[in-house]
Amino acid sequence: MDDHVFYGFRLHALIDPEGRIRCIDLTPAHADEKDALEDRIEGRTGRVLGDRNFWSPDRQAHWRENGVEVIAPFKHKSRDPNPRWSALLSKLRVRIETVYRQFTERFKVEAIKARDTWYLASCLLRCVLSHTLSLLIYRENGGKDLQLAHLLSS
Repeated sequence: MDDHVFYGFRLHALIDPEGRIRCIDLTPAHADEKDALEDRIEGRTGRVLGDRNFWSPDRQAHWRENGVEVIAPFKHKSRDPNPRWSALLSKLRVRIETVYRQFTERFKVEAIKARDTWYLASCLLRCVLSHTLSLLIYRENGGKDLQLAHLLSS
């Protein structure tokens, strides 16, 4: 789970362990990320790996009662009681960060000049579709990671 700001909006995504985008959501940039997560996990069960912004013992207890375990490092790195655990979570987030990096570098989503939210949403959905098809083609050709640039050389 991660987020980036696009012209006053923030993109939130649920990304599975394979690197597929399962859900995206646009919210105003000033909205609380934990509120956006509520909408994305409604009706789901399982585990969600988040960044430090999702550290909230009260909210985590609420989510756990509803069948979702949100795993996030301690909110403040400098006061982290278990820095080794947080470092491990950061390593696990590599796949999430890779997908976001592909969105910003390959699909140039931060440079989308949208006059309205419909156009912005349409551009983002095309990016998700392109990413998903690229991932499918790459996996069909034996790729196991998210280095989609190898598609160009194969």
